[in-house]
Amino acid sequence: MMATAFLGIENTCPKWLDDEMNTLLMTSNLIISPKLKSLLDEHKIKPCLVFEELNKEEVKEDLRDKTRKKSGIYGIFNLTTGSFYVGSAVTNRFYSRFYKHLIRGLGNKNIAIDLEKYGIKSFAFVILEYFPEEVTKRNNPDLMALETYWIQTYKPTYNILLEAGNSLGYTHSEEVKQKMKNLYSDERRKRVSLLNKDKSLSDSGPGGPEIRPKGRFC
Repeated sequence: MMATAFLGIENTCPKWLDDEMNTLLMTSNLIISPKLKSLLDEHKIKPCLVFEELNKEEVKEDLRDKTRKKSGIYGIFNLTTGSFYVGSAVTNRFYSRFYKHLIRGLGNKNIAIDLEKYGIKSFAFVILEYFPEEVTKRNNPDLMALETYWIQTYKPTYNILLEAGNSLGYTHSEEVKQKMKNLYSDERRKRVSLLNKDKSLSDSGPGGPEIRPKGRFC
């Protein structure tokens, strides 16, 4: 078995391979356990980066290293129950979100209950989408809108609220609420569905405007 099986590695190729031991599933550089692949396939999610065996120090360090200076949307998946959570991290805060949820057991009572029951080995931390620039008060509403889109589209079972919280400490304006509504439009859902089928968003219509304001970054 490969020693790096569950270190987080970025997704660059859509082709899946079963290894001979039937213990890993792999898409180019992205190596995933069968349980996690099944969950991602069920929800038609193509991750950017995955981390499993979170009890291992080398995996924690890999997570810290690979997400440094990055921001975006993450998921926490329970490999035993199938429940999952979607959240957002501002720049350089993916690791702190992982640590808060899965080391300290804070931030979400549903995760905390299952963390105590099943242990950290039953969880995977997944980067779902990167935000393409450093998060500031100016563009934080875009990150919040993107998180709300993911929550309302995939309906993660651990999430208590169906709208993103605010990571920089101010309330949503009407403009931000409208952005969230726009991101959850029928057209956007159709185009992201195409993306998850390995079709380019630019192919969805001649001259059509890009609805996802920053595109999907992995």
